[in-house]
Amino acid sequence: MTRFPFRNFLTLTVLSVFVAASQAGALTADEVWADWQLRAEEAGAPITAATRREGDRLVVTGIEIPVGPVDDRDVLRLSRIDLQDRPDGTVALLLPPSFPIVVNKSLPREAGEIEVITLTASAPGFSMIIAGLGEQADYDLSAPSLVISLASVVPALGPGESADFNLALADFALRHRMDLTAPTQTVASTLRLGTLHFDAKVDIPGDKQTFAFTIDLAAVAAAFDAVIPPSAQRQPEPGEEPTIAALLTTMSDGLSIGASLSHDGISVKVDGQTEAELPFALEVSSASLKGATKLDRDVFDYDLTIGRTALKTTVDDPEIGVPEIEMSVAEYSGRLSFGIGNLTDPQEARLTFRLIDLTLPPAIWAEVDPTGLFPATPISFAIDLTGGYALGPEMLEPGWEPQPDVFPPMDIVGLTLQELLVSGFGVTVKGDGTLTFDESDLTTFAGVPAPEGRIGLEATGVYSLIDRVAEAGLVPPEQLTPLRLGLAFIGKAGEAPDSLVSAIEFRDKSFYLNGQKLR
Repeated sequence: MTRFPFRNFLTLTVLSVFVAASQAGALTADEVWADWQLRAEEAGAPITAATRREGDRLVVTGIEIPVGPVDDRDVLRLSRIDLQDRPDGTVALLLPPSFPIVVNKSLPREAGEIEVITLTASAPGFSMIIAGLGEQADYDLSAPSLVISLASVVPALGPGESADFNLALADFALRHRMDLTAPTQTVASTLRLGTLHFDAKVDIPGDKQTFAFTIDLAAVAAAFDAVIPPSAQRQPEPGEEPTIAALLTTMSDGLSIGASLSHDGISVKVDGQTEAELPFALEVSSASLKGATKLDRDVFDYDLTIGRTALKTTVDDPEIGVPEIEMSVAEYSGRLSFGIGNLTDPQEARLTFRLIDLTLPPAIWAEVDPTGLFPATPISFAIDLTGGYALGPEMLEPGWEPQPDVFPPMDIVGLTLQELLVSGFGVTVKGDGTLTFDESDLTTFAGVPAPEGRIGLEATGVYSLIDRVAEAGLVPPEQLTPLRLGLAFIGKAGEAPDSLVSAIEFRDKSFYLNGQKLR
C-alpha cells in the first residue's frame, strides 16, 4: 500500500529561477552561476552541482536543490543545464528538449510513503536570456510549450493503485526589469500565458485516497510596475509615525505602483471522496476576469470585473439536506477610485458595485420559501456613486491624528447617484440623482452641510410582494395595513402596473417629498 503525498504536488511543479542582471558591462555564465549559488546560500537552500567549460558554455550537472522547510526538506535533482555566453554580453539558459526532474523525499516516517518521484519535462523552444545580476535584474523568458508529467514513484504503486500528474503551458512569456541602484528605483514585469492545463489524479484504495483535480486557464495576462523615489526609500526614525502630509510628499515626488491581471476563462473541477468514503464533486467556471489597481501622485484606482461565473457542488451524503448546489452570477464587479492630488482642492471620487443575476439553487429557494408563492427570479444589486471631496487644511498639518467618533475635517463637494438597482423576489427598485452640499451652512440640517438637489426612486412589484407575504401567513394582514399606508405616503403610483415613484428634493434650504414641503 502506497501513501501518496498530496502536499508535494506544488513542490513537483515549481522550479525556482534565480535571475539577476548587471547592465554595466557584459555578463559571463560563470558570474550568473556564482550569483545563483550565493542567493541560494543566503536563502538557506544551498545548491550543489558540478561545472565544466565547453567552449562558450558553462555546463552544470548533477544539480541538487533543497526545497521545503528545513526540518522536512526534499531534494530536487536536475541532470543538466547549460549557461551560454552570448556575443551581445548576455547569458542564455539552455535546457534539453526533454529531461527528467527527480524529487528525493525526506526519510519516510511510515512504511509505504513515497521516497522518490520522477517527472518528465518537455520544453522545446525554451528561451531564457539573462542580462545582468543583483539589483539590476533584466531577463526574458519564453516557452512555446512546456509539459511536465509524472513518470514514476519509488516504491512502486501496488495493484489497483494509480497516480497521474500533468502540467501543460502554451505561449508562455515573462519579462522582468528592475533597477534598485538608481536614486529612483524602478520595477517592471509582464507575464503572458496562452493556455494552462493541469490535472492530477490519485487512487489508493487501501488508504481511501481517491482524488482528481483539473484546472484550465486561457489568455492570462499580468503586469506589475513601480517607481520608488528616494523619499519612499527612507527608513522611518524610531517612534516616527506616518502622516498624511508625509505620504502626499512621497506621492508628489513620483511614487507610483500599478498591477493588473486578466484572463479569458477558467475552469476548475474536483472529484474525490471524503474520509467517510462519500463521493463529492466541485465545478467552478468563469468566463473572464479583468482587474487592475493603480496608485500615483494623482489617483488611487481599484477596478475588478468578473464575467459570468457558475458553481456546482455535489456531496453524496444522506445527512446533508441539500446534496447538490448549483448557482451562477452574470456579473460581479467593483471599483473604488479617488483623486489624491492637491487634497485641499476638490478631488473626484467613485464607488461602484454590481452583482447581477445571481441565481440560487431550487433547494435553497425551497428552504427560504416553502410555500412557493414568491418568484424565484435572479437577484441583482448595483450602486454607482460619484462625487467630490476635499480635506481640511488641518489634516495635512504635522501631528494631526483622527479622533474616535469624530468625522474628519473634510468637505463633501457633491454626490451623484448614477445608478441604484435592487432586484429580487419579484421586486425591482431603481434610483438616480445628484446632490451638492453647502459647507457654510451647518445649522439648517443639524450639523449636516445643507444639501441641494434631487434623488428619484422607482419601485415595481412592491404591493404584489405584500400580498404574497400576507398569503403565506408570514405577517398578519392587519399588520400590513400601516405599511400600505406608509408606501402611499412616500410614493405615488407610477405609469407601469404595481409601481411607485418617489422624488426626494432639497431646495431653498427645505426638504420636499413628491413636491410636498416637509421641512
